[in-house]
Amino acid sequence: MIEADTGLQPVHLVVQDGLEAFLPMSGLVDMDKELARLSKQQAVLQKDVDGLDSRLSAPGYKDKAPPAVVQKAEAELDDKRVQLATVSDSIESILGQMPAEEATSWKEKQAADKAAVDEAARVKAEAAAKKKAEANVKKAEKEAANKAAKDAKAAK
Repeated sequence: MIEADTGLQPVHLVVQDGLEAFLPMSGLVDMDKELARLSKQQAVLQKDVDGLDSRLSAPGYKDKAPPAVVQKAEAELDDKRVQLATVSDSIESILGQMPAEEATSWKEKQAADKAAVDEAARVKAEAAAKKKAEANVKKAEKEAANKAAKDAKAAK
């Protein structure tokens, strides 16, 4: 691989679906911003991979969906996995060129950020479930009150 004057190797990037580039790192890029951009891209790709994988592994999906739809989803999943691997390799390439303490610090921050996002999603899902349960209780109470009123009216 070609090395720049600073000793940093170019980074392999997935710019867009099917479009890849090698970016020389010699002073052209803010490493923190590039890592942030790649991390965001990695998160989007991981979400896409998880969604496609979930859809394809759902019981009966492959039996019920038209073969062309299944093939398209499988091809898209393969493509997203390749893109994800490329982005992950780019992140590791940048981290491998950073001082070990900086790389470790960045990885720890990423892990903490992911844990915070996961916790926020869990709390949001829990609140939504609670709200739904409360709505179901109110609905059941209203139905019971209506039935009692109807029964009382019928008894007269």
